[in-house]
Amino acid sequence: MPMQVERAHVPSLDVFKKSYIKTNTPVVLTGVTSKWPALARWKDVDYLSGLIGGRKLPAKYSQSGRFTNDVELREIRFDRFIDTLRQVRPGLERYYLSDVQIARLLPELLIDIGEPSYFRPFDSEWRGHFRGLFFGRDTRSPIHHHINNMALTAQIVGEKHVKLYPPAQSSLMYSPIFSAASPVEPSNLDVNKYPRFAKSTAFECTLVPGDLLFIPVHWWHYVESPGISLAVLFTDNAPLTSWTFPRPGLESIPMTLWSIMRRVRNQGKYRTLASPDR
Repeated sequence: MPMQVERAHVPSLDVFKKSYIKTNTPVVLTGVTSKWPALARWKDVDYLSGLIGGRKLPAKYSQSGRFTNDVELREIRFDRFIDTLRQVRPGLERYYLSDVQIARLLPELLIDIGEPSYFRPFDSEWRGHFRGLFFGRDTRSPIHHHINNMALTAQIVGEKHVKLYPPAQSSLMYSPIFSAASPVEPSNLDVNKYPRFAKSTAFECTLVPGDLLFIPVHWWHYVESPGISLAVLFTDNAPLTSWTFPRPGLESIPMTLWSIMRRVRNQGKYRTLASPDR
């Protein structure tokens, strides 16, 4: 039987650290983002189009609506992306703005969001400190975990249905070695192919605008977003005391190094995409 993720209304920083970070426990925070202008402004896609216009952004492409890490990545003009959200018909190409770095590629949006006080101040988006935009329609993200970061997901528009699985259940996820993703599809489970997964216990929640979900490091999570959904993800380095060993902690060490190398390699690309004449 699934369990419900705990909900807490504007806990103090001290309570948050002691009750959730130190215990590696997920929680849905309410009231934290209630004064963010984005909650009212971003419901109007014309407002977003006015800010971003025809700028090209990196987007995941899929015809199924399932956006894994290995799906095709394409550039798309933001105004064209908005058109794809408005048109719903079979066979229409599907795009998902996933992990789009706000400070580098969409700095205009920063005026509409705050900084959750539960993480370090966002003076630099490096070494795991990150603000990313997630924007799409009828999307599904496969089960995965964050290799070295804890995260806060702020729901701005629409809903997200989230299933979380504790790191202790890693052996039930069927993830290949040195992979932070699982091939299991909870919404269409093949019990014959993945019999161990049937023994897993999920912690579930539905995020609505104004909710802020804390995802501890190494917690596996599966996300479905019906309709149009827009969220902002904040990440910060998780303390080593929160890592789970031997798995996935030991595997996360080389994966972290590879992630740093990949980010260094992509710096030039992000700066090009952020150019105002693109």
